[in-house]
Amino acid sequence: MPIRWTSQGVAESLMRLATPTVAFGPGDDIASIIGRWARDTPDRPALVQGSSVSTWADLDARVGRAARALAASGVHKGGRIAVLAQNSIEF
Repeated sequence: MPIRWTSQGVAESLMRLATPTVAFGPGDDIASIIGRWARDTPDRPALVQGSSVSTWADLDARVGRAARALAASGVHKGGRIAVLAQNSIEF
């Protein structure tokens, strides 16, 4: 099931995506959850906005690029950041 990228329901969609094959717990971060989905279903839609579709593999690659850029800027795992952006599948 793709995540419908809207102002409401993103967390609810993630919770609905949790299945026994891709279970997650309180210690998991969003990158590890996306990574598991990308390994299990790389070509399935992860995000859909209008006619734009991003697969789990695409999303995982974007998360990796963002994580590397943040790390290069001095942000480390567990660090906090703020994001100000419109709701969109474009990062």
